[in-house]
Amino acid sequence: MARCSYCKKQSSGQKTAIRVVDKGSRHTRELPYCSEGCKQSIHKFIDSHNLWVPRFRTILMIWTLAFFGAILMQVVSANPIFKGTITPVVLAFIGIILIIYPAGTMDLKYYERIGIKWFSLYIRLTGLIIIFTAGSIMRQPM
Repeated sequence: MARCSYCKKQSSGQKTAIRVVDKGSRHTRELPYCSEGCKQSIHKFIDSHNLWVPRFRTILMIWTLAFFGAILMQVVSANPIFKGTITPVVLAFIGIILIIYPAGTMDLKYYERIGIKWFSLYIRLTGLIIIFTAGSIMRQPM
C-alpha cells in the first residue's frame, strides 16, 4: 500500500487527482493521502508549485547574475563594499525566497521521496543556513 505523499507516516488507500506542471506542460497524477488535512496540504502545495516552477528559473538566473556581478565588481574595483554589503544582501534575499516559496525549487519527484512536508522543511532550513551565512559574511572586518 502506498504511503501518504504529504507526511509519509500512515498507509493510505485514498488518492487525489492533481494537475502538476512538469517540463512546461501540465500532467494529471494521483497522489495518495492519509487524511483530509494531508489532502488539503497536498493541493495547497501543488497550487504553489504550479505557480512558482515556471518563474523560478528566471528568478534563479537573475540571482546568479546579481551574485556573480557583485563578486566581479569587487574583484575589478577592489571596493570592499561589494564583498561586505552587496554579496550578503543577495545571499540573504535568496535565503528569504527559499523560506517563503520552497515549492518552486525542485521537481516533484524529489518531494515524493521523503514527503512534501519534510522536503519543504529541508528547503526552508537551507534558506535559514544561507541567511546565517550571509550574516556572518557581513560581520567580518574588511
